[in-house]
Amino acid sequence: MHDEEIDYKPKFMQKLSTLNAGCVVEDLEKLSGGKDVVLCCHESAGTFCHRQLVAKWLNEQLGIEILELGKMGLLKNSI
Repeated sequence: MHDEEIDYKPKFMQKLSTLNAGCVVEDLEKLSGGKDVVLCCHESAGTFCHRQLVAKWLNEQLGIEILELGKMGLLKNSI
């Protein structure tokens, strides 16, 4: 783990813990008009980023599995 990750992760997870995951998903669905939502940043797939923390949080809170775009092609090709 990089120093940035060690310092960042607990602070970000604390912020997420103040939110209601169900309400967050409802808000995203309203904003997207029911279309798929993509979390983006400049970090490449597999590199530590807030996307991974949000995905893990939503999975833990709601059982939602969120895939990184760079890894989705692997799933499509394996079907």
